[in-house]
Amino acid sequence: MRFAPIVALILLLCGCSTDPQKARQKYFESGQRYMKKGQHDAAIIQLRNAIAQDPRFVDALHLLAQAYVAKRQMREAYAALKQAADIDPNRLDVRLSLGRFYLAAGGFKQAAEQADFVVARDPKSAAAYQVLGVALASQKENEGARKALEKAVELAPKDPSSFVSLGLILAADGNRSEAERNFRAATEADPRHLPAWLALAGLYRRQERLPEAEQVLQTAIERNPDEINLYLASAELLLAQGKAEPLEALLRKLRERLRKPETALALGDFFASRNQPERAMAEYRRGLEIAPKNLDIKARLVERHLAAGQIKEAERWNSEILGEKPKDVQAGIARGRILLAQGKREEAVTELRQQVSQARDSAQPHYFLAEAYLRNLSPSQAKAEFQEAVRLAPGFLPARLGLGDLQMNLGELAAARETAEAAVRMFPGAAAARLLLGNVVLRQRDFADARQHLSAAHELAPNDPAVLVSLGITYAGERRWAEAEKEIESAFKLNPQYAPALSELAGIWVAAGQPAKAIARLQQHTATYPDDPHGHLVLGSLHRQAREYGRAETELARAVQMDPNLMQARLQLGGVYHDQGRLDGAIQQFEAALKLEPRSSSLHILLGTARYEKGEPEAARKEFAQALAIDPNSALAANNLAAASAAHGGNLDEALALAQKARELAPDLVNAADTLGWIQYKKGLHVAAVPLLEECVRKAPQSATYRYHLGMALFAAGQNEKARGQLEAALRLKLSGEDAVQAREGLAKIR
Repeated sequence: MRFAPIVALILLLCGCSTDPQKARQKYFESGQRYMKKGQHDAAIIQLRNAIAQDPRFVDALHLLAQAYVAKRQMREAYAALKQAADIDPNRLDVRLSLGRFYLAAGGFKQAAEQADFVVARDPKSAAAYQVLGVALASQKENEGARKALEKAVELAPKDPSSFVSLGLILAADGNRSEAERNFRAATEADPRHLPAWLALAGLYRRQERLPEAEQVLQTAIERNPDEINLYLASAELLLAQGKAEPLEALLRKLRERLRKPETALALGDFFASRNQPERAMAEYRRGLEIAPKNLDIKARLVERHLAAGQIKEAERWNSEILGEKPKDVQAGIARGRILLAQGKREEAVTELRQQVSQARDSAQPHYFLAEAYLRNLSPSQAKAEFQEAVRLAPGFLPARLGLGDLQMNLGELAAARETAEAAVRMFPGAAAARLLLGNVVLRQRDFADARQHLSAAHELAPNDPAVLVSLGITYAGERRWAEAEKEIESAFKLNPQYAPALSELAGIWVAAGQPAKAIARLQQHTATYPDDPHGHLVLGSLHRQAREYGRAETELARAVQMDPNLMQARLQLGGVYHDQGRLDGAIQQFEAALKLEPRSSSLHILLGTARYEKGEPEAARKEFAQALAIDPNSALAANNLAAASAAHGGNLDEALALAQKARELAPDLVNAADTLGWIQYKKGLHVAAVPLLEECVRKAPQSATYRYHLGMALFAAGQNEKARGQLEAALRLKLSGEDAVQAREGLAKIR
């Protein structure tokens, strides 16, 4: 009898498990209550509990999808909706939600399919016609879109959304008066429907009816005095017209009426998006006066300081966030970015890996980890992280752009084009996506097609000099020098110190056979902007090409002095020293460059080559070995290490393995064929060596070294007459040093 109360208590506590139908309903209703209160995390837990009781509970799955959307967990939302639709394909509300989801994600064809399904079974569904109309409009099927939206208006004359969507279609077709009528009908149907007011003001603005646009927004604010977006639209209009005093009056009114951190965030973001960082930060600081502990504002300050290169300030604000929330993922990502900006690349990678482990299903940490890998010269790892970011968030444009740009730079042009085309489909109004696609097509040397994409990018971003430079390159590819020059000079007008424009313009004139014109233009530039290191870099490079080494050294040394971290200036200056045989100076510059990029395989190879030429074979071998450790697939590192080892007492078997690897990695690299053939000769494999060395002579008949190597191999193989011809040719081509001595001894033996 003593145990009876305990048993009763257990039954009472677990009673829910005895009736799954009651339990699922109880959890579902709890989830509904949390959704109404905006407590989405709690709603998700309860709705999952309901689904655990009944995995085919469509109502719970549908509501769960809405909770995930509110949390911006779009992958999970889609999974819940798709599961609900699969369980009950005839649930029209689920189909409609799925259509809206596709619409938001840019899947316009799929959205139209879902809307068509609903319309076929419920011809009076205004919402379905609205989804159908927007989906068709997004696919440029304006006639079908117009009919669908007219039907939506007919079925729901008090729904402002259909009026707005129809108005946008009519405006796109040039029917502005009907568009205006629909926008006004939307404002009358619901004076609190912001898209209606914004669409009407936008229509007037595009028609240059600016006073009317101002009046519309003023009326909208009077009717909706607590809607920040209306103030911002009005501010944008005043800013575009240069009306400073009315703008400041409007902002004061907004700050006084809505004295809260959300206002500071909105105004700060407004100015940040218009490239006014100081005003943006001033607004954020005002917000901190109202709410000193607001972490969202502090996060914005971190972002702005990072963008401005003000790393100490960014670190200060980020430390405050981490003090309050040590495990905050966004602050952790920012800490990784700060470390990257400080040149602490390995630490940045470690930090961002930790953030990825904390938020594996979030695209942002994967994206910034990819950026860190890129800076750390780990392209394969960077590509994997970009791909994961795209998989997790197909609509995250920066990840798509990063992936496409990396694929392009790796020479994976087909994959890069596919990535860029997908970005353009999803973001047809994004200039950066169009620019990427244009540049990929440009790399494929389809100049006319590239120009078409780049012209579209220019229409979307007329003030971006990068677009104009790429357009210039398309003309240069067709040797249309005057048109190329015109485009790049236009880029200079937008930004007189835009470095890519400097180098491309110089390159165009050199390619057109006018190097003197290029030098004169760069001299004019450096006189106008004497503190621009990139100008001195390009001018110095031009002098180097002209073998005017004194002038080249002056300009390049000045560029290095102005910006010690300007890698290309150090490499060019090192090249000037190398060209003159001043190997100590070359080594000094290459070592300084290596401190900037310690994980650069190419720099280790460059430094190793200079040390080898100086007569430091052991130091050279260490550099080549380091290069190969960083990039095991570097054919040049494997080749140089093999050659240095074979020439200076290294293990010939190891050298042979390295040479074979280099040949496999780069079958067209003539140096690799020569190294492999010469090592085979040294090992007594004369017959195998001859074809490789013959290939080298065919590809580079003016190389005294290649002819010498072939001659010695032929002599060892018993082909004396052929050997004589090659050795004599090598000496005629000024073969020098110990090789010349060996060639003469070989000829003496043949005679």
